[in-house]
Amino acid sequence: MILDDNDRFRQFLIATLEERLGEIDVVEVTSARTAIMLFESDPYFQGFIASLDLKKGSFMEVFQHFRSREYTVPFITYSNEDQDLNLPHLPFLHKDEKDQFSQFTKKLFETPPFVQSPHGPEQYSRIRLFFFWRFHKLDFPLYVRLNDDKYVKVLNPDEHYGPEFLEKYHDKGIDYLYVRSQDFSKFALSLYKKPIVEMDETLPEEEKARRKTQFIQHMALTVGITPDVVESAQENVDGIIAEAKERKTLIKLLHILEKGSTYNSDHATLLCYLTAAMCDELGWTTRRSKEKLGFASLFHDISLTDPRLAVVNYRSLKALDRFESTLKQRYLEHPLKGADLVLEITNEYPQVDTIISQHHERPDGSGFPYGRDFNQITPLACLFIVAHDFVSRAYERNFDLTKPQEILDDMLGEYTQGHFMKCMIALQTVVTKNQLEEQI
Repeated sequence: MILDDNDRFRQFLIATLEERLGEIDVVEVTSARTAIMLFESDPYFQGFIASLDLKKGSFMEVFQHFRSREYTVPFITYSNEDQDLNLPHLPFLHKDEKDQFSQFTKKLFETPPFVQSPHGPEQYSRIRLFFFWRFHKLDFPLYVRLNDDKYVKVLNPDEHYGPEFLEKYHDKGIDYLYVRSQDFSKFALSLYKKPIVEMDETLPEEEKARRKTQFIQHMALTVGITPDVVESAQENVDGIIAEAKERKTLIKLLHILEKGSTYNSDHATLLCYLTAAMCDELGWTTRRSKEKLGFASLFHDISLTDPRLAVVNYRSLKALDRFESTLKQRYLEHPLKGADLVLEITNEYPQVDTIISQHHERPDGSGFPYGRDFNQITPLACLFIVAHDFVSRAYERNFDLTKPQEILDDMLGEYTQGHFMKCMIALQTVVTKNQLEEQI
């Protein structure tokens, strides 16, 4: 297990571990609370590597807990502040199994970096598919492994790639891609030295926002809401808020989404734009309101990884009957799961968890998970629900809104009470100002 909430350094360390030690199981955690929880459920980890530089919480929380339980898992601790990647480590905090773990650390820390024993004309190093989400091109070729002896090049040096390229391999169950061993050190160092997400600057701002959303959601699902995820999300939301003031932005985004294939990220990106524009129409011009709605847009459906569930809305709830009970329950609980995911940022972004937990409530009280009506739903959640409904209906038309008024007319009778009515009027105004009928 590796505990570190510095995403860049943790990814460098994981890539290095897997390169030097081969077939090992690495579990990454970003908080002391999660580390303790995982050990309580499965106390059979063979080693624990932890940073002393956690931005939230402390390694000592874990150590004190382990000591109170008399666990004998050996520890390595390190500091990744202002270092040159020599990975200085402190003495073991447990003596048991020291000999076994010392062999592990000797191989990791004391051998020259990235040395390989030659066993063929060309050598390849495996790298987690997820790590490639951070970049849009490489300085060297990328390969997929067909068998022990055959590797096929799938990307040329300096060739640009996007999310669809990576999703193709993810959908095939491929967890690792390969680089030549001679290129591994360069890639591993880029994990640590480059920004957490690197965008192709030639892309339109709307496409950048869509790709950043996909990356942020992947990160959140993989490691949770880390400081780097929050920073990336804030940058993405800030950019969308600025772009939302441009009337043609929504049109350009819809054209991009028509060609898209990932529901959660496309849905979230459009929601973020729409909620920001609706805030302006309502006079809710405080940046904090837009930020809260933006974060809710990014993370509200984060737990719905099954695309069949993700597209279900309040008008198609009967479709849940065709799913097995566990999947149906997962859908009905996803507002609460999403709210729980963002709890760690609610001090900085209050109400995000409330917006997420209420996003499937309905004005008449027929929604879930609480069954609250318009009197019990917060104003920001009302706005989010209206925007969410519009985006769901737009998706059903493959984002082809040549006749947006048809959607608005269908929605009008459902949002006539309290804050919902004001939010519905704001939505109509945003759509009208974007002149979708004439320009799409």
